[in-house]
Amino acid sequence: MKKKRSNMVLISMVLTAAYLIYSIVYWGKASSAGAESAEQVGAGLAMMLVFPHLLLTVFGFIFNLLAYFMRHRGFTLVSAIIYAVAILVFMPYFMFLMIQMILMFVAFAKLKPRLEVKPPVDSVESA
Repeated sequence: MKKKRSNMVLISMVLTAAYLIYSIVYWGKASSAGAESAEQVGAGLAMMLVFPHLLLTVFGFIFNLLAYFMRHRGFTLVSAIIYAVAILVFMPYFMFLMIQMILMFVAFAKLKPRLEVKPPVDSVESA
């Protein structure tokens, strides 16, 4: 019997993909828009501040994909933690990842852990 995929992980994945597309378009236009050197310096500084946040968001998205397609509970938790760290790295953009982070933590709590195969126990103990 196949395990059902989590809808919360799927929603989080779609929202993160939309946010990453928005960020790439926005920061791509912002970095190439200025003709003056002062505008280019300002855009470069802004991109330097936002880049760690975006990089962590990409890593969180990768773990989100792994959690959804591999149906692995651990990847769900890792993705939620990475989203939380991405929020802490650049607080002004917290609203873009807050829903994804909450969905991933709730999905982690609802997903059942995988059953691990235990090695057989010897019936005869050696003295």
